[in-house]
Amino acid sequence: MSAEKKGETLCFLHGWGFDGRALEKFCDGFTPEWNVKIPVLPGYDGAAPEALGIEHVARALLPEVPDNSVLVGWSLGGMIAIRMASMKPLKKLVLLASAPCFVGKQDWPYGMSEELIEGLQRRVQENPGQALQEFALLSSKGDKNPRATYRSLTASLQRAAVHRAALLDGLEMLRNADLRPEFSGLKCRVGAILAENDQLFSASCARAMLSLNPDLELSTMGGCGHAPFISRPEQSRRLLTDMLSPAPVA
Repeated sequence: MSAEKKGETLCFLHGWGFDGRALEKFCDGFTPEWNVKIPVLPGYDGAAPEALGIEHVARALLPEVPDNSVLVGWSLGGMIAIRMASMKPLKKLVLLASAPCFVGKQDWPYGMSEELIEGLQRRVQENPGQALQEFALLSSKGDKNPRATYRSLTASLQRAAVHRAALLDGLEMLRNADLRPEFSGLKCRVGAILAENDQLFSASCARAMLSLNPDLELSTMGGCGHAPFISRPEQSRRLLTDMLSPAPVA
């Protein structure tokens, strides 16, 4: 990356169930050229979350993301990032294995099923650890080496201390948030890196995302599931680096 980027802020938002440590190794590849930050979602530090719901969670994280920085959101973090991008000026927003709507609907047949979300909600109530292990397994499916991805994800879970209320709130966000209107109206540059074999939502939503935001810079990675930054870190970093390059002069 060029010297001009040095000192600019690059913020990453983690996804459901996994705190920022799941992203640390991947994010290390962007220093020292970028000032990298990984804000922690409310409730992912072990304490009861003071902010609940996508609107309040996004507002709680706004002070952690400087104006005119680049914001990258993985999974649930991508949805929160869309809401944040509608609230403050950003240089660019990049969705990583994320979309503006996660649950399948009649006019959006790409997302998770209601049954899957409901099942995770029940298991979080009964046994949060089991629910997180199940989600790690779903996130690793579709990779060429799913066992390695699963081991990496479960290792990050062992270090995490996520409050049950934050897990349930995150599932409610995934279930109920439909950010297609916000996604269509974003003023900043927007990119998306989708995973071809993602088992949580289908990468076939690419065309629909382009219809919502025709200026979207879009890449789809083959041979990986919901956590491409773990299973294909070098390719993910290369694609993201390309998206972080300055916009072409008109």
